[in-house]
Amino acid sequence: MHRKKISIALPPTGDTSLEIEFIDRYFTETSCQLTGLLVEEPTTSSSLISLVDSLKAHWNSSFSGGNRTQIHFQLQSEEVLTVEELDRIIHFSDAFIIRRNLLRSIQNKLPLLKEGMHYGPMVLLPEASNELKQVILHYDGTPEAWLAIKEFVGLFQKLCRQVPITAVMPCTGDTIGGDSQEERSLIDYLRFHFNDLGIHKVCDVDDYNLSVAIDFSQPAILVGSGNQLNYLIDRNLTEEMVQLAHWPIPQEQPR
Repeated sequence: MHRKKISIALPPTGDTSLEIEFIDRYFTETSCQLTGLLVEEPTTSSSLISLVDSLKAHWNSSFSGGNRTQIHFQLQSEEVLTVEELDRIIHFSDAFIIRRNLLRSIQNKLPLLKEGMHYGPMVLLPEASNELKQVILHYDGTPEAWLAIKEFVGLFQKLCRQVPITAVMPCTGDTIGGDSQEERSLIDYLRFHFNDLGIHKVCDVDDYNLSVAIDFSQPAILVGSGNQLNYLIDRNLTEEMVQLAHWPIPQEQPR
C-alpha cells in the first residue's frame, strides 16, 4: 500500500478547523501519516496537549470505517521547530499544509524561512473557510512545473474532478513555442485527469494578461513551480483575492 506523508503547521491558538476541513473534503488517499509541526509557541501551555488530543480523536473517529482506515496523526516535537528542522521535514513530505497568515507570521520572525519553504510541496490555506471555485495550473515548460502538476493530481484527485481547471501556459522565450508535441502531450494529460478544463496561452506574465486568462474574483488553488509562482504570490491582487495552494520546486542552488 502506498502511503502519503502530510505535514501540518499547527496554529498556536489550537484551532485547526481549516486544516481538518481541507483534508476531510479533498484528500482521497486511503493511507496517510499526518504529522503536526509546532512552528510557533502555543498560546497556553495546555493548548498543545488539547490540540494534539483533539486531532487524534478527530481523525481516528472520522476515518474509522470504509476505506480510510490507515490515517494516523502524530506530533513531530513538543518544541518549536527550527528553520533547519522545518526545511528537512517539508522536503521529505508529500505535502506541507500551512495557513497563509501563519506562514506570513513566521516568515517575519525568521526571514531565512522564505527560501527554505521552496524545497518541498506546499498547500497554503486561506484565513477563512471558503469553498474553492477553481484550480489554476501554471505551466512554464520546466520539469519543476510538470512535477508540481503531477503531484497535485496524485494528492487531490477528488478536487481535480469537482472544480473547473484553468491551465495557463506562458509562451515567452523558448519555454513553450507553438503547438509542440510536448505541449500537445501535456494537454492530452490534463484532459484525461480533469473534467472541466480551459487552456490559455499567456505571452507576457503581467497583471493585464493574467487578468484576462484568470478570474481572480473566484477563490482558487494555484499550482506550479516556485520560481514562476513567486510573481503571483507577491502581487497584492493574488494576496487578497486568491487562495493559494502551490508546490514550489527549487532550481539547483549554487554550492
